[in-house]
Amino acid sequence: MGRERLEIEFGRHAGWIVEAIEAHGLDAIPAACRGAGDPTLFGLLADAMGAKPGTLVLDVGCGIGGPGAWLASERRCDVVGIDVMEEPVRGLKRLFPQLSAVVASSRWLPFRNATFDATWAIGVIETIAHKNEALKEVARVLVPDGRLAAYTFVSTGRIEDAPMADRFQPLDEMVEEFERAGFRILKAEASRLARPPASWRQAQGAAQSHTDRLHQGDPAHETARLQLQKFARLCNAGQIQAWVIVGAKEAT
Repeated sequence: MGRERLEIEFGRHAGWIVEAIEAHGLDAIPAACRGAGDPTLFGLLADAMGAKPGTLVLDVGCGIGGPGAWLASERRCDVVGIDVMEEPVRGLKRLFPQLSAVVASSRWLPFRNATFDATWAIGVIETIAHKNEALKEVARVLVPDGRLAAYTFVSTGRIEDAPMADRFQPLDEMVEEFERAGFRILKAEASRLARPPASWRQAQGAAQSHTDRLHQGDPAHETARLQLQKFARLCNAGQIQAWVIVGAKEAT
């Protein structure tokens, strides 16, 4: 199903959230963070990458740009995003024109070898069917010893009725994917973050409420809602868990 499964869950929904942000003048950074919109998490990943002013960071699966904009604003990094879908990239450029982003598959990155100092992937790797190919591409475009910081969900057992966009794996398989792609694992730990700040939750809630009001009854909206419910059910049942995995590109 490829891009179609991502488009159903993420593509049109991304465009609707951009419209909501613009219509209500919402704080764009938190409102543009879908799911993993948490500055504490972003800070943890930024520290793990060694992010500092001027660090060139690849944002894999950038969506409409909330996390990347946080990284550029708070850590003064130079951020380049990639996303497989056109709608989120268009939205990112509307909300955050200071960021760069391109439409590209993580399996075929349009960058030269050793271009980036670091990369992060937030809630993305579990959606990639061919993870090893994508991780090898990320390693290719990183400088030697450059770091990949990933926030991802892993399965704890057999998954029943997963969201259509997700390809969950057990932790040991996920770590093996990193290592086979050329990463030395620096950290692999379960993520137990507190709730995001109230201001972030309010911005995200306002954007979603606007979308629900305008698009209720649209089959794409109903599909996206059902996929979110499936994801929440798996989380609540402990069938999937959030982990932070950090790897450094091995010298060749």
